[in-house]
Amino acid sequence: MRAVLVIAGRDLRALFRSPLAWLLLAGASFVTAWVFLWFVQGFMATVPHLPPGEHNTGVTDLVVSPTFIWVALVLVVLTPLLAMRLLAEERRSGTLRLLRSAPVSATAIVLGKFLALLSMLWLIVAIAAAMPLSLELGTTLDLGRLGAGVLALALLAAAFGAISLFISSLTRQPLLAAFASFGAILLLWIINLAASGATISGFGWLAFQTHLDALLRGLVDTQDVAYFLILTLLFLGLSVWRLDAERLEG
Repeated sequence: MRAVLVIAGRDLRALFRSPLAWLLLAGASFVTAWVFLWFVQGFMATVPHLPPGEHNTGVTDLVVSPTFIWVALVLVVLTPLLAMRLLAEERRSGTLRLLRSAPVSATAIVLGKFLALLSMLWLIVAIAAAMPLSLELGTTLDLGRLGAGVLALALLAAAFGAISLFISSLTRQPLLAAFASFGAILLLWIINLAASGATISGFGWLAFQTHLDALLRGLVDTQDVAYFLILTLLFLGLSVWRLDAERLEG
């Protein structure tokens, strides 16, 4: 566990020393704030037309859930860019070979790097969650749905991070890792659209959006939570396998 925390701290410091990470964090905050205020403005225009007693439901439906969907789309773009250097850059610079030669297991390396990436992603989720939560000062939010939405984004970020980390372990080119990760995440995002065809309709459950939408509606189903957890553990396991195989190859 100590090795995991040491590696996580090292990579997290490296992320925060990178201008790219600060630019991505600022960009994500700006986009989220702009979208949030846009939905708030739309809600204020809709309030006079809502039936009495529907304002609380309206602010969640018209502001919180749409904002979180946009945050999820931001994570689709940001995660590959934040993860691309974690293993690919270390392999290209030769530092990964030194790290593998140390008395540290591949599991500790993967978990440490994943923890560093997840800390950054969850920071973005926390900033995004604080914006709708601020509406509690002037209205009554559906805190249950808000909590389910935050849980959905946290699980989604973990799954995105695990996929991106695995793809970063396959190459020594960070940009290639970023593009491949984006493609893989996008495929799992839109596979439900392709699954509308009769021949592959059974694969719709693989789509991120199917499970994300349920959680954003406040329906916390163990199947949806398990989907994200299994996907995260699967790709973390594949990353460990990749590093172990590389260590055996010399």
